[in-house]
Amino acid sequence: ARAAAAQMMHDLRFAQQLAISNSRNVTVAMEAQNNRYSLKWQDTGAYMPRPAGGGNYIVRFGEGDFPNVEMSTTLGGGALTFDARGRPCNGQQPLLTTADVATLPGGLGIRVTPNTGRLELIE
Repeated sequence: ARAAAAQMMHDLRFAQQLAISNSRNVTVAMEAQNNRYSLKWQDTGAYMPRPAGGGNYIVRFGEGDFPNVEMSTTLGGGALTFDARGRPCNGQQPLLTTADVATLPGGLGIRVTPNTGRLELIE
């Protein structure tokens, strides 16, 4: 689960950096029912391509590099969006309180801070 948490932290930071560098909102869609998350452009809903190629930016848990990992989220609507300034939003609304983006096995999780978008690994 630690490798899954590290991957998710990396991808969330990548989404935030992309939003800032492209002046375009980026959404990380947490699909707990499918045990996966994906990065998408918020304005078009199109999946972001993986930087090194290989198709859409979708990370699946419970298979491949992350067997026995199940993800859950407490975000309403299951999406975290970073605006063009890198600020975290839930849908179109800026986050007003600290939120748990994802919970993983072994008590691991990822938390995001309002305004700054600071990400923290919960252990």
